[in-house]
Amino acid sequence: MKKTTLRYAGGLALLLLAAPAVAETQFKIGGDTFASGLNANLNETADRDALMSGMSVTLTGQVAKDAHLMGLDVTSDGAVGGDLYATGFSVSVEKPVTDDLTAAGLNVRVRNEASIGGNARLTGGNVIIDGPVSGSLLAAAGTLTVNGSIGQDARLTAGKLIFGPDAKIAGELTYSASEPMEIAANVISPDRVHYEKTDWGNSLPMMRDRMDFDAMHIWPSFFGVVAGFIVALAFLAGIGAIVLNISPVFVDRLQQRTMVSPLRSLGLGTLGLGALIGLVPISIMSFIGIPLVPVIALAIVSLWIGGYLLGVYAISIRALQAFRPSLPEFPPGIMSNFITLVIGLVVFATLNFIPFFGWLINLLVVLLGIGGIAGLTLDRFQAGTVHLPPATTKPPPEELPPGTA
Repeated sequence: MKKTTLRYAGGLALLLLAAPAVAETQFKIGGDTFASGLNANLNETADRDALMSGMSVTLTGQVAKDAHLMGLDVTSDGAVGGDLYATGFSVSVEKPVTDDLTAAGLNVRVRNEASIGGNARLTGGNVIIDGPVSGSLLAAAGTLTVNGSIGQDARLTAGKLIFGPDAKIAGELTYSASEPMEIAANVISPDRVHYEKTDWGNSLPMMRDRMDFDAMHIWPSFFGVVAGFIVALAFLAGIGAIVLNISPVFVDRLQQRTMVSPLRSLGLGTLGLGALIGLVPISIMSFIGIPLVPVIALAIVSLWIGGYLLGVYAISIRALQAFRPSLPEFPPGIMSNFITLVIGLVVFATLNFIPFFGWLINLLVVLLGIGGIAGLTLDRFQAGTVHLPPATTKPPPEELPPGTA
């Protein structure tokens, strides 16, 4: 890959969190184009990279460089001049990608018109490749259908592997399956086919036997811990910077709502997070909801990150307000709030190194932030509830004068 998704992970997570809270949002910064909302649609040309997230994500405009798409239903219907990264419940690639394609979802499809100029890396429950791939193909799926030309090598893993009438592989083919299969010569000559048996029943024991639990190997080095610490702080600070720039007023309301009653926020946070986690076993037991498990897991991770950032920010702002008389003055605004957030992140991240209590403190911070989000959501719901007027009592019939018919 020319770039890693870490560069934009903060922006994507933020946009996914912000989508239900705001209407469709689209803006440009540093040459990049951001779009989010319940139905995010980008139909104009992106001069550099495009980053989109929402429930339904549709890219119809051209992208000069890379495109990063995240949502429940993702459609890339615009030419991408660089790499395309897409993840969702359903992912459909319908126009050419100049460089590499990386996609994951329950259903992933590369259409006929979607030629891939570089390599393709695909994973999902059902993956269909109709368009040509100029580079190599790496794919893993429950059901994998290849019906396009592959310009270089292919490595495929599938419970069910299907080659369509237009499938052609120019390089070497290595496939993993429970049993070997007959592959037509017009797809690839037999001398370039390599089979690797996959025993799905023994996968977990094989992983257990091959893992080395030597503490000297699994314990990270000092520099590894420091590097991870810095990367995590930079990731969280990046999300915080984007949130504060996009919606400072909304963040201020969240912060105030969180600290109005911290105990209530902790209670709401515990209930909210517990209810969301409880959807996982319920979805599995219902069978129909199994495809939603990845979406629920993504929601849990996003809510955890958002709750942690809000909890740290709310406590840091309250601490700043308490000690402001003894602190040097600096101009109020987004920059000062961001500095306050960064200081809070450093402090609370450092507390993680305290055995047991550090982890417990950070968990309480997460629950506090999630409770603030839940509290403001409930407030808005109650404010928007329609109150019917009280029922009126029908007056008794007017008595007629005596002798009147």
